[in-house]
Amino acid sequence: MGRFRGLAAKARRALALEQYDAARSWLEEAAAVGYASAEVSNVQRDLDAAAAKHALVNAVIPVTQLTMMKSVQPVYPPRALAGKIEGWVELAFTVTEKGVVKDVSVRAASNPGMFDDAAIKAVSQWRYQPFLRDGKPTPVHSSVRIRFAHS
Repeated sequence: MGRFRGLAAKARRALALEQYDAARSWLEEAAAVGYASAEVSNVQRDLDAAAAKHALVNAVIPVTQLTMMKSVQPVYPPRALAGKIEGWVELAFTVTEKGVVKDVSVRAASNPGMFDDAAIKAVSQWRYQPFLRDGKPTPVHSSVRIRFAHS
């Protein structure tokens, strides 16, 4: 039984390092050999709570649930305008606890490279009302699709 007890300790260490898949694997191994203990139950409970918190923190909040305070329109790239090229760019970003947009990155684009810089430059200047979770300003992840259409 001593070597099985080590499975719970390994799971606890993995959990402390935020290695949730490894912790889950150690707990599954303990279950597979039929080892159960109060510590295994405690680690499982802590793992479930940590995984739920991790999912909440890393969840993407729809941009429609954020309150925009400042919007900046992207500048239509001259090359695209001259060629009458239209398209879109889908961006992922973080809104800080102060409402500042940071970590803007391209997730997808209709014409890769054509509109990316203009979209990133505009969205980087956007500002939002801080997102509140449990009454406290919290950084959140979101995404938006910017469309480029000439008139």
